Amino acid sequence: MTAARVELWHLGPGADVRPVLARRVGADPSALAWDLGPHGKPGPVEPGGLHWNLSHSGEHTLLALSPDGPVGVDIQRVRERPDPLAAARRFLPAAESERIARAADPREAYHRALCRREAWAKADGRRLLDVLRLTPRGVLDLDAPPGYVAALAVTGGRAPLLRHVSKGSP
Repeated sequence: MTAARVELWHLGPGADVRPVLARRVGADPSALAWDLGPHGKPGPVEPGGLHWNLSHSGEHTLLALSPDGPVGVDIQRVRERPDPLAAARRFLPAAESERIARAADPREAYHRALCRREAWAKADGRRLLDVLRLTPRGVLDLDAPPGYVAALAVTGGRAPLLRHVSKGSP
C-alpha cells in the first residue's frame, strides 16, 4: 500500500485558508479557484491541483493539504449525550458499537467513531449518512486538544503520511 502525503495546519478560529493555499501552489490568493462537489466538498485548488479539506469546531480549525489525492479532515468537540451507546447501536456497525461499549470513555469513543467516518466521507466526497455503517479505511486519528477528537483520511485505501504539522496562523 502506498502512502498519501498530507500537510496539516492547526489554524485559529475564522482563519482565512487562501493565504496557505496560495503559498502552497505559488499563486496570488485572489487567483485561486475550486469547484464544489455534490455534497459541498471543495475540489482541488487551481492552479496547481492541490487537494484540501477544512474542519472547525469551537476555537479549533484544521486544514489538510495533499498533492497526492483527495483528503478529509474532521475535528469535533466531545459533547454530552444522554446515551452514546444507544446512538452507536442505532447508527454504527455492531462491532463498532461493542468496541464503544468496552471503551474506558464511551462518550469519547462514540465521537471518535463519528469523527473518523466524517473525515473518510469528506475525503471520498460522500455524506456522513452514506458511511455510518461502513468501516473507514485510510484514516489516522490525530492528536486533539482536551475535550476534542480529530481524524484525517485519504482515498484509495492508502495510509495518510503526515509530512508536516504547523500551528498558528498562516
